[in-house]
Amino acid sequence: PLIIYLPGLDGVGISAASQFPDLAEVFELWHMTFSTDDRSSFTELTNSVVDFIDDILKNDSSGRKVYLMGESFGGLLAPSVALRRQSKLDGLIMINPATSYDETSWDSFAPLLTSLRHLESENANQEERSFPSVYSVLGGAALAATVPDDTQFQ
Repeated sequence: PLIIYLPGLDGVGISAASQFPDLAEVFELWHMTFSTDDRSSFTELTNSVVDFIDDILKNDSSGRKVYLMGESFGGLLAPSVALRRQSKLDGLIMINPATSYDETSWDSFAPLLTSLRHLESENANQEERSFPSVYSVLGGAALAATVPDDTQFQ
């Protein structure tokens, strides 16, 4: 069987990465990524995944099962893709889909966080950096602040 993983806003699936080796023992695992600089619309991202599914299955006559797995933001993108390719998918897995955005602090933190991009040097070489950038530390703090509180479980 084939499984296509769609990551959250980090673009790579850091939180799920430790599970990829186990998944790869059972599935042919395709791990989609996107750059955090990507400014594609939701529709454009949906189209990219739909095109990928079409391309990978174009010459596949094996009849193998195909699953789409989305985590966080990927958990929002996956159903959009599934609606367009229902006949080609055997299952949809949504892990912690980002469906309670309006009940988190993200609407407060996101504008602040994006305004801090100037702190990230455009010429900084990621491989030479020995400490995390200020931007990545603040981004991690903002992400941690989105842990649900008691009011979200009512």
